[in-house]
Amino acid sequence: MYTKQDSARYFRDMGFYEIARAEGLVIFMENRRDGFPGFIRELSGHKREGECSALVMNCNPFTLGHRHLAEAASRESDFVHVFAVSEDASFFPFADRYELIRQGLSDLENVVLHETKSYMISSAVFPSYFLEDSTPAIVAQARLDLNIFIKIAAALGIRKRYVGTEPFSRVTAAYNAVMNEELPKAGIDCVEVPRAELDGDPISASRVRQAIHDGNIEAARKMIPRVTYEYLMSERGQQVVKKIREAASVAHY
Repeated sequence: MYTKQDSARYFRDMGFYEIARAEGLVIFMENRRDGFPGFIRELSGHKREGECSALVMNCNPFTLGHRHLAEAASRESDFVHVFAVSEDASFFPFADRYELIRQGLSDLENVVLHETKSYMISSAVFPSYFLEDSTPAIVAQARLDLNIFIKIAAALGIRKRYVGTEPFSRVTAAYNAVMNEELPKAGIDCVEVPRAELDGDPISASRVRQAIHDGNIEAARKMIPRVTYEYLMSERGQQVVKKIREAASVAHY
């Protein structure tokens, strides 16, 4: 739940516990004493020595662009924590997205994959990521989301977060801008990697979905790894293809 700072004490008395706050704006709380602390303990079992970095990916679906970003982090880090967005608010179900990422990055030996659960880029923390909202709302929620990430980064020794440059999505571009502002304050570098391109244009999941929507599976095939293409050709994947083709819009605003 969200609340203003001056109301938080009332909710503490009702059994809510603070997870993080965007100073002067909002506090995010949950009604489980060991919810977020338990999540941090679970992640801490994967802490590694050396220079650690992180990526947070929705992968709707997993593309050659996501692979390009993960490869950059893998080359430049001793260990990479990849967080798959757990929220089931995308065309591709979370279980399928997670498996595509897992298979697509399985050869990168210094990469470990985690779920974000409800604590990063979720409808609880960052509803504006999924439903179009005003820029001030996006910025406030992005700050809250990043304050949660900073606590996770501290537990895992993460000192870099890799993101792709964002030429398409307003919400993702705003999120990247807040990252560039907020993460360095916590001693975390925000590393923006130029997107992989196809025919001179940046690869994006939105572009892949648009190709599928338009019935141009061959255009989509050029932007996705083999594991994603094979999924799209499967019975389960064809259900997603049908849903994309029937949608009025497939772009991430």
